Order: sequence, then C-alpha cells, then structure tokens
Amino acid sequence: MAWASPAYSDFQQDIEGYDPEHFVDLPMVLRGDDLRNPTATRSYAARFITQQVTKLINVPVLKSHNAAGVTLALKNLSHGLVNM
Repeated sequence: MAWASPAYSDFQQDIEGYDPEHFVDLPMVLRGDDLRNPTATRSYAARFITQQVTKLINVPVLKSHNAAGVTLALKNLSHGLVNM
C-alpha cells in the first residue's frame, strides 16, 4: 500500500510526495492564489505512481451515478493520484 500524503490538508499546494516533473496545467485556480506560483496552476501526480509502480490495477465497484451512469470507480484514479 502506498500514498503521496499521509493526511488530508486544506493547503493543496504542498507537493511533498508528488512528482514535480509530472503535472497537468490547470485552466483555473482558486480565488486568491498567486498565478505566478506554479503549484497554484498545476496538479502533480503522486511520486509513487511515477517512480515506483509499473502496473496499476483498479478494481472497480459497479456503482451508478445519476449523470454519468456506471462509473467503474474512475474517480479513484482521477482524484486519488493527484494533489488537486
């Protein structure tokens, strides 16, 4: 078992445990964030995913979402492996 951050933090710009070389630029930032700060405009991938793992197996639970239909736990990948 692995994780990028040991606990939840309201300050989501801390990239300890995240890979500074693997990110996606975000088109929007939170109100009050400094646009010159790269951690305010980027979402970084967890370091254990980019540097340690060679295969990732997502075991989905068939659950239904009112707008999307069957989601197959895709949010586990899209929300669980990045810092924002």
